[in-house]
Amino acid sequence: MNAAGFAPDAPIFDGHFDGHPIVPGAYLLALAIAAAHERLAADGSPLRVDGVVRAKFLRPLGPQMPFDIALRPAADPLRLRFELLAGGAVCASGLLALAAPDGGA
Repeated sequence: MNAAGFAPDAPIFDGHFDGHPIVPGAYLLALAIAAAHERLAADGSPLRVDGVVRAKFLRPLGPQMPFDIALRPAADPLRLRFELLAGGAVCASGLLALAAPDGGA
């Protein structure tokens, strides 16, 4: 998944932070989860994202910063790694937990 970035007046920047807007970490996680859902659906997988195992926020993502979200399998088939990159640098990375819709695998 890639995107052109967010306009400086996008509502996600409201109060986060005045004079130095950055995309909130919770929104970065939501973007990663949405990308994972899209990938799983495109692959015909019955799995869905069940939670965030871990996340690291390494660099801020500001207005008009184009970004990509890279997904790759983890050693555990019920985990999926993600990286959100902007300008060639990792802004956020982590590990998502996967589960079948009925809670099984």
